[in-house]
Amino acid sequence: MAEHTGTTRPQWTKNRFAGLIFLLAGLAVILHAFALSIGSWQEPGPGMWPLVIGVALVLASVAVLSQRIDAAEGEEFTPRSLLAVPAMLSLYVFVWAFSLLGSTVPGFLLALFWLKVLGRRSWPISIVVSVVATAVFYVLFVLALGVPFPDDVLLGGR
Repeated sequence: MAEHTGTTRPQWTKNRFAGLIFLLAGLAVILHAFALSIGSWQEPGPGMWPLVIGVALVLASVAVLSQRIDAAEGEEFTPRSLLAVPAMLSLYVFVWAFSLLGSTVPGFLLALFWLKVLGRRSWPISIVVSVVATAVFYVLFVLALGVPFPDDVLLGGR
């Protein structure tokens, strides 16, 4: 029995597919962040956090993609793996809607989409968790921390 020498091509597992999707998303977020004002660490602009998140996505993706994963170790690629695509697209829609409508409506719809469609939760749980998450997000960031969000279509600003 001959031993196999040399390198083998990496298997396309869920981990590698997710790593590729999040690498592309991280690069897109970084590009969009530079379209906004980055500011400085002392006075961050609206693009600072998207830049930080984009860099974190890229670094995490590179770590996932650089791991050697044997076919037996990795998760197999299934049609459900493609849910990473609408998940990322929903984040872009959220950012676009957030700038137009404020935080409550886009936040509620994003949470509802992730819970009901991507997570396959029941309607009652999806609605309750989405309402609570949106309220906690608004109270924490807008009221408690005073983060300057766009005027909210439901709440009429702060």
